[in-house]
Amino acid sequence: MFKSKKMSFGNKLLLSILGTTLVVFSLTIFFVTKFSYETAQKDVEHLINEASGKYAAQIQNRVNQTIVIAKTLALKFEEALNTNAKIDEKETIAYLKSLSKYNEDILGFWFKTKDKELLFESNPELKGQNGYDKNGQYLRSCLCFYNRQLRDGIRASK
Repeated sequence: MFKSKKMSFGNKLLLSILGTTLVVFSLTIFFVTKFSYETAQKDVEHLINEASGKYAAQIQNRVNQTIVIAKTLALKFEEALNTNAKIDEKETIAYLKSLSKYNEDILGFWFKTKDKELLFESNPELKGQNGYDKNGQYLRSCLCFYNRQLRDGIRASK
């Protein structure tokens, strides 16, 4: 390995052992670092997948809950339309308030009918009061019930 005659046998042996030790030590550090990096990367990927799956399931549950509420509300109004039954205004307000109060994902409720008296009867005594238009028609023909800042508010749209 060393061809110099000026170095003693002990120095040559020492350099050979130190060189080999340095190479082995460097390779060991390289492989340990590589293994640690790969393990850390796999762990992070696993944690990300686990966390994203958890949040995806939570979001899916909230979306499903909101869809069920919307379908239930639609069925309520469809049933009233199919049976030509009028809907009680106060019961509707209480129902929508409770849906809004306990379901923060619902921002509001909107519905519109062609005939003003299709779902709600006119009541001239209640002209201009909260939820009634100038003709005494409950919410005219469009109900906008908001959840956030107007949690307990109702606004009739024209």
